[in-house]
Amino acid sequence: VRTNKLSEHLKQNVVDLVKMDIEGAETEVISELTDSNTLNKPNQYIIEYHHNLSGTKHSMADFLRAFENEGFSYSMKSNFVTQGKFQDILLNIKADSES
Repeated sequence: VRTNKLSEHLKQNVVDLVKMDIEGAETEVISELTDSNTLNKPNQYIIEYHHNLSGTKHSMADFLRAFENEGFSYSMKSNFVTQGKFQDILLNIKADSES
């Protein structure tokens, strides 16, 4: 299957919403969007963020900070079960209308 970077698609098209459920690779994709200056192209993201994923050292704070730096706000939903265990966190990230 041929693949392209999301940033290339965002550079060439108007996109209102990005829905992302990519099983732990979300940090790499958002980092690439930040590096390519395309993170702020869509107005909204819905992301299933994989928190405390085994074998990773990603920071949720750093992940969210990338959006905050571009003028986005967010809400989140999670079913908290046990501290330290893997969690799926649903993030609704939206461009602030005042930005």
